[in-house]
Amino acid sequence: MVGAGQARLNNWEPGQTITVLGQPFKIAGVVSTGDETDDRILLPLASLQTLIHKPGVVDRIDVAALTKPEDDFARKDPKTMSSKEFERWNCTNYVVSIAHQIDEAIPGTNARPVRRVADSEGKVLDKISGLMALITFAALLSAGLSVWSLTATTMMERRGEIAIMQAIGGARWLVATLLGSEIALIGLAGGVIGAFTGVWLAGVVGQSVFHDAIQISWILPILIMLAAMLVALAGAAQPLRRALRLEPAVILREGV
Repeated sequence: MVGAGQARLNNWEPGQTITVLGQPFKIAGVVSTGDETDDRILLPLASLQTLIHKPGVVDRIDVAALTKPEDDFARKDPKTMSSKEFERWNCTNYVVSIAHQIDEAIPGTNARPVRRVADSEGKVLDKISGLMALITFAALLSAGLSVWSLTATTMMERRGEIAIMQAIGGARWLVATLLGSEIALIGLAGGVIGAFTGVWLAGVVGQSVFHDAIQISWILPILIMLAAMLVALAGAAQPLRRALRLEPAVILREGV
């Protein structure tokens, strides 16, 4: 495999045979990562060890991992931690804890985090997480306002029904429970459709972009359905309360 920078510099293409360290190699593909790998030639480890006459010898291994940005707890000395704190630190994907686990798993190694890369990845993840949180908040606010507008119109159209229910003895809490249940069921139906559509789209994006299935926790669709119900009830609360405060006698006298 050759990096994209080397391929452009030497006009190399997949399938072409090149000479590396005096031996011919066929280019299987071009790697484009956006980092220093673009300027490298990647050979099978066993072949490289044979060419440089150092079989079984490795001087450095680069490990890439999805890590959590470091905080004060991550910088704490593991030797001063209690067993519970060490377990939490060791199970969190800090770059220092991953390096510590590599040292323990492979005796004789010295795992050193590349701070520049780790910090850059952490900042990018923080910005992406903040952006997704902002988009989620905006979507929930938009959904709540849409529910409020639709419920306000519906309550005005059905105020005659509400007045009749109250006139024949229906308490306000009973009428509110009946209408609230209807709104909650509509929100649940929307949540079911949204949850299954989201899971399907996540699968499509995972296969098309990452060429792998995205693992989704079973609890996520349930949380989406509950969130849809809560948004529906929150958006409908003010119009529903306003409709219940209308005097039944006045509404029925108007002949609505």
